[in-house]
Amino acid sequence: MSLKKMSVAVLMAGCASQAPGTQPGAMSAAEHREHAAAHAEAANEHEAQYDPDARVRRGGSPTSSEVEYDLDTYNPTVNHLREGGKERDIAQEHEAAAEALESFTDAECSEFPPESRKVCPLLTVVTGEEDVPGGARLILADGVPPTAVVDHMLCHHAFAQEKGYIGMPRCPMYLKAVQISLSPDGKSVQITSKDDATVSEIRKRARAHISK
Repeated sequence: MSLKKMSVAVLMAGCASQAPGTQPGAMSAAEHREHAAAHAEAANEHEAQYDPDARVRRGGSPTSSEVEYDLDTYNPTVNHLREGGKERDIAQEHEAAAEALESFTDAECSEFPPESRKVCPLLTVVTGEEDVPGGARLILADGVPPTAVVDHMLCHHAFAQEKGYIGMPRCPMYLKAVQISLSPDGKSVQITSKDDATVSEIRKRARAHISK
């Protein structure tokens, strides 16, 4: 794995301290940007309600802005500043997640033109399927280079993740938590998963791509 791909992989992993739903794989890049915009708007609304000069005497009525802070006064709008900061942090995490998804796709698809990212690499090249532990082995037509197919599959899977795995319900690359690799003999490709339900779906979708 190249240094660039390793760096992007670290970004894709996210951070344990992130707000729920802001990890890259939680949604598509477009959805992350929609959430980022919504949280940024909420931050603006909170920050607009913050008045640095507001003072309230504890248990009493507002005081003039000339009264200094003491144990008996506080700023009643300071919570808006705190909440605005939280909302802006979440907005930035969603934006960073969207950028991580797009960067991951760019890294995985660096050898392919943009228009080929959304094209399924299995169309017309699969002649058979064999069940293997954890998934399926796809037998390729004579003359089809397995390494090139694997590279295109990794690109297509990254593109699928960027799009939230929406758009190609019959494609085995449009599944979460799958591993794509050359078969041990180097002559075919494999798609596997550690999730039993995903394994069944991999095999079903792989068979659907066998050229008639």
